[in-house]
Amino acid sequence: MAKKTEFDGIIVKSEVSPEGYLYCYDKKGRSCWGSPEPQRVVLTNDLRKYAADLHIGSLGWTVPGTTDGYKWIDVQFDCGPRLPILVYGLERVPPERADEVSARLIAKHRNTRFDAAPAVAEKCRREWVRKSYEAFLAMDQLVESGEGDEELYAFTFRSLQELADLKNETMYPVKIGWTQNKDDGALGRMRGFAFEKAAFPERPSILLIHSTWNGRALETAIHKRLRDQGRRIQTAPGVEWFLTNAAEIVAICNEFKDMVSKPGKKPLLGARNTLQEAVESLGDSAHIEAVQYPGSAAVGIRIVRDQNNGNNESRQVPP
Repeated sequence: MAKKTEFDGIIVKSEVSPEGYLYCYDKKGRSCWGSPEPQRVVLTNDLRKYAADLHIGSLGWTVPGTTDGYKWIDVQFDCGPRLPILVYGLERVPPERADEVSARLIAKHRNTRFDAAPAVAEKCRREWVRKSYEAFLAMDQLVESGEGDEELYAFTFRSLQELADLKNETMYPVKIGWTQNKDDGALGRMRGFAFEKAAFPERPSILLIHSTWNGRALETAIHKRLRDQGRRIQTAPGVEWFLTNAAEIVAICNEFKDMVSKPGKKPLLGARNTLQEAVESLGDSAHIEAVQYPGSAAVGIRIVRDQNNGNNESRQVPP
């Protein structure tokens, strides 16, 4: 049996990249966070679902002694909150370069859904939704509600609603699910059901996206309520189709809103550009490469800036 490799999270080597990011490694060459002193960090993911000012580019200090060494660490942010953060949404920076790196990230995301200005970010988010999803999803009935970093969603088809109207019925088949995807949320999940516009005879009609701190628990409670009332559609190919309507689902979500609370010590990740957004933002200045991780069967993809544009920065997407 192969000997298990153990890591202690203690930093033995550090280096600063041209972009101003500080990378630290343990004795095995693995990126680690076990510094005995506070380190300056900048957010590379948007955490405004947890606190209003935690946009990309926000600065803070790590809190020594609060990390497992590799995956998460507490951060005391300059704007006030102290939160446990997954390190995939952070970068360390030398203190003397922190303002420079922060300003660059804020400028990079200006006029996007991650703009530091909330009003601009919301306007851009709505345009992003229209551009990315309206060809595949009908959103004229959409109700958005709740608070949290996970989303419960409900959708149906207009023809099913019209059939119910013709039969003078108030209930129609609705699929109720949830997602914890932080980047494109429930819309990305529902968009994934149809990989092309011709996959369905009509666009799914999105009834509800309800933000919550525990999507699985809320989904389970709603499913149980409807199942106990005999309203799960037995002939449906999946187990998430129920005879209900939009108003009832909204009412149940409101009824159960107190059953889930804001996470305490759960490490947080936040949202960033989807892969599609990242590619579109680079235009012709980059390309996508497939990569295989050393010593593993896992594969992934990365976006690489072409060197003739003077920058070889890459974003790697984990498997």
